[in-house]
Amino acid sequence: MLVSLWLAACTPQAADAPDVRTPPGAVEGEDNFGDASTVRITSPVDSESVTSDFAVTWTRGDDVRWLQVSVDGRVEAAQVDARNASINLTASAGRRRVEVVAYDTDWNELSHDDVAVRVLDGSEQGFVNLVSPIDGSHPTNPVQFSVEASDDVVDVELLADGWSLGHVAPGQVLTYRFSGTGYARSIEAHGTDADGNEVSVDTIAVTVESGATAPPSDFNGIVQSLVDTYPTDSSIDYYWPSTGGWPGNTRDLYYQGDLVAEDRGFSSCYCVGLTWEIYYRAWQEYDLSTGGTGDDLNGLSYGDVLDMRTDWYVRELDGPGASIAFENTGLGVTVESFDDWRPGDFIQFWRRSGSGHNVIFQGWVTDDAGNRIGMDYFSCNGTGTTDGPGFNDEYFTGSNAMDPLRMYNGRGLMPGDWN
Repeated sequence: MLVSLWLAACTPQAADAPDVRTPPGAVEGEDNFGDASTVRITSPVDSESVTSDFAVTWTRGDDVRWLQVSVDGRVEAAQVDARNASINLTASAGRRRVEVVAYDTDWNELSHDDVAVRVLDGSEQGFVNLVSPIDGSHPTNPVQFSVEASDDVVDVELLADGWSLGHVAPGQVLTYRFSGTGYARSIEAHGTDADGNEVSVDTIAVTVESGATAPPSDFNGIVQSLVDTYPTDSSIDYYWPSTGGWPGNTRDLYYQGDLVAEDRGFSSCYCVGLTWEIYYRAWQEYDLSTGGTGDDLNGLSYGDVLDMRTDWYVRELDGPGASIAFENTGLGVTVESFDDWRPGDFIQFWRRSGSGHNVIFQGWVTDDAGNRIGMDYFSCNGTGTTDGPGFNDEYFTGSNAMDPLRMYNGRGLMPGDWN
């Protein structure tokens, strides 16, 4: 849920807040995108398999009047009325990239969005499709592999440069750690039916990166202790107004004597509002407990804190959120490898559908083989098991799967470790 293009199902903006723009047409309780200048492709989703004739649908902000639609850089439709909901395209078989560029009434370019799709050959009786990672990407070790396939495929063997990585069923996840990183690898997925006959093969190229090791932080424990103080009985509910600019926190927060985030008495929250509140409270309460004033966050001015909050709330589609807020202020670090994620880390993640959420990591959900198949988190949730603050699980497969290539981890550091 989140974003400050304001693009997801959380969004802020107060008169004295940073420039976090509010999207039109938000639907309470869902992940929505719609900043005034933004276009978002809603179908097909990233890495989806489509037929040669397929529809592209979108949501768009109020300032978007015209669209240009391209496939692999070739313009297929140059003057699309953005008030329409979709357009039909035809593309040849293979991996294709669909891009939509948004313009205002005067044909000034505002924004763009794109998705990778696999166009199937109409003569194929069955297919297997490597959903994650996508072709040409740079995943961090260990790599999460997931596949989709036609109904007749019961098993998929994954190979890297001809060496078997293991077997995975459609809709499941295989986690694999590569011994060598930094160079391109050919990944093949061989799908077989119940009789052991090969039905289809899919091939991509990826470059696996090692990922820098992130230092642990005692600050995670302070964050977790605050998580435990929030009621999970829906007495604080989820609320994300599409207008009005409320920053989504459950209490007033002050910095250097001025109000930096206002609760407005809603007894409610939304995702980025709650996670930023927990970070801010964790720092301030620790600072006060050690003799500080709670008014000096690494030398940041009041305006700097508002800028930091804007980074946290995400400035662009598919953006990183908390991790870039920490990097820009010296207050924390980016955690690259899934192996290094720890409870109390702040996560911005995006789904294949394009929606997103901002959460506090609690742990991995694994299958019997130890593969990471999902994530357990704490956040202010408009859907799932809890309305408002609470715990929830999401997964790397399914209709609204998380995209492992667009999961960003920011870890807060103790004041003595600030940069």
